[in-house]
Amino acid sequence: MPDFAYIARDLTGQKVAGSISAATEREVISILSGKSLFPVQVTTAKVAITPNAHLKVRGQLMATVYSQLAALLKSGVPLLKALAILRDQTSHKNLKVILEEIYKRVEDGSTLGDAMVRFPRAFSEMAINMVRAGGEGGFLEDALERVAAFTEQQEDLKGRTISAMVYPLLLGSAGTIVVSVLIIFFVVTATFDARSVLKLELPKATGEATNDSTRALSVLVNADGRYFVDDREVLRDDVESLKATLAEVAGSDRERKVLLRADARTPHQAVVTAYDALGQLGFRQVMIATAPEVRAAAKAGQ
Repeated sequence: MPDFAYIARDLTGQKVAGSISAATEREVISILSGKSLFPVQVTTAKVAITPNAHLKVRGQLMATVYSQLAALLKSGVPLLKALAILRDQTSHKNLKVILEEIYKRVEDGSTLGDAMVRFPRAFSEMAINMVRAGGEGGFLEDALERVAAFTEQQEDLKGRTISAMVYPLLLGSAGTIVVSVLIIFFVVTATFDARSVLKLELPKATGEATNDSTRALSVLVNADGRYFVDDREVLRDDVESLKATLAEVAGSDRERKVLLRADARTPHQAVVTAYDALGQLGFRQVMIATAPEVRAAAKAGQ
C-alpha cells in the first residue's frame, strides 16, 4: 500500500505530523479520526528511489508483458504466481530485475501499481494509473489488456513516424553531398581553366649593351591590327607587306630572335598573320609577349 504523509491537530490543538500506509486518502482520514486527530493536510508520500529505478525496457516488450500478465490473471493464476512465471520466463536482463523487485514489493503487501511506480523509465504514468484504477475497481485484467493495446499502438505509431522521417533525411543528406561535390568540382575546374597556360621564352636581362645584330627584332601589333617592325609601321596589313618590311629590317639574318608583342585587345587574326609571316621568312626563334600599351608605344615610335 502507498504511504501518505499527513498533518493533523489533536484535541488540545497541537499540530501532529507523520505518515500512514493506506489504500486511499479516505482510509487515512478514517484512521486519523479513529485516533481523535483532525486532519489538516493529507498527501501522498514521496516514493523512495530504488537502486534499479534507472532501468529501461522497450515499449513493445512491455506491451507483451501486460498482455501475458492479463492472460494469466484471467486464467485464475494468482498475481504473485503470475509475476513469478513472467520473471522466470523472460531473458531480458533489465525486465527480469524489474519483475523480481515488483514481486518482492507485492509480496510485502504493496499493490501492483505502487510497485510499478518505482520504475518510471519502464512503466509509463498512464500504465501505472490504469493498473491502480483496475486494482482498486476489481478489473485489473481488463486494465492490463487496455494498457497492452495502447502501448502496442503507441510503439507502432512511433515506428511509423521514425520510418517516415528516415527517407527525407536520407534524401536531404544525399542531395547535400551531391550539391557539395558539384560545387567543389566546378569551382576547382573553373579556377584551373581560368588560368591560361602559355610558355613564354623571355629574354634574360644582362648588364651588357647589345648591338642591332644581336638584339631581338620587335614586331608589335596594336589593337587596330596594325603592324610595327622595330617601331617602323607597315603600310598595309597583308602578309606580303609585313614580310617585305621584316626582310628589309632584319636583312638576311634569320637566326635573329623575334619578339612578337600584342595586348588583349589585339585581333587574334592579326597575331596569327604576323606569326605566319615570320614562319614563311624562316624565323625560328619567335617569342610572344603581352604589351598593355601597344597603341601608345606605336604612336610614340611615330
